[in-house]
Amino acid sequence: MEDDPHTDGEIRSILSMRRVAVVGMSRDPGKAAHLVPRYLSENGFDITPVNPDAGEILGRRCYGDVADVEGEVDIVEVFRPSRDVLPVVESAIGIRPSVIWLQEGIHNRQAEDLARRAGIDVVFNRCMLAEHMRLCRQGGSLPDGRDPSGDPAGSGRGEGAGPPPAGADQGSGEIKIPGGGSGALARARSGLAYVSELSVSAAEHHPLWGLLFHSCQISSAVLDGWDGDLTAGEIDEIRWSVRELDSACKRLEGEAGAAAGGAREPDRIRGLKTDGA
Repeated sequence: MEDDPHTDGEIRSILSMRRVAVVGMSRDPGKAAHLVPRYLSENGFDITPVNPDAGEILGRRCYGDVADVEGEVDIVEVFRPSRDVLPVVESAIGIRPSVIWLQEGIHNRQAEDLARRAGIDVVFNRCMLAEHMRLCRQGGSLPDGRDPSGDPAGSGRGEGAGPPPAGADQGSGEIKIPGGGSGALARARSGLAYVSELSVSAAEHHPLWGLLFHSCQISSAVLDGWDGDLTAGEIDEIRWSVRELDSACKRLEGEAGAAAGGAREPDRIRGLKTDGA
């Protein structure tokens, strides 16, 4: 499949837009078509689900067709097979978005040419989540005003600030770690973002990737709340990830139990590939 030709500067400009209609958004929290828009919603984007088989996703009204979405739409993000993209683009042209974004693995030259002739930019074969994470690691600010280290803009606690100092009041409830003033938390956030990007698209296909992704989600939530209390919503997100971890463990147990005599099959359990796969 061809590579999308957009420069980092062009992608960064696209990601500065806010309102995103997601065609093919899933209700299944383990699928990329749910994980990606959920991540975007948590990072300042205004998400509108488009799925004729759902009434509501993430507490938001779900539209049956992108042409029915009310109000201005900046980006139409598409989670549909390449062969099904043309009718999506034909519908999207009617609401005049600035960009149609075809997720990683999706490419339809006929549909893309049609959109461009209508004056709409097209991104193809790129993951919106992965591009957002990658560009945030390079520098700049997130759509919700946080810098890439996860600190609020203007807070004065950028990279190198770390958690509360070791001399903090023991009764304050603050957590202190050695080396906190050396940027350890910022580096941890960056590393978790990289691993999340690596694992998100495969999390629904293999339980080991699911364990990796949801472990990162929990760790990221804890680090984001390091300088203050976790909100009720953030705690709910952690509980959801814990449930997903438990589900992945049960899948692994099921695979192990299916092996002859209940013995583990290392190539099946410990990695995505088997002999010759």
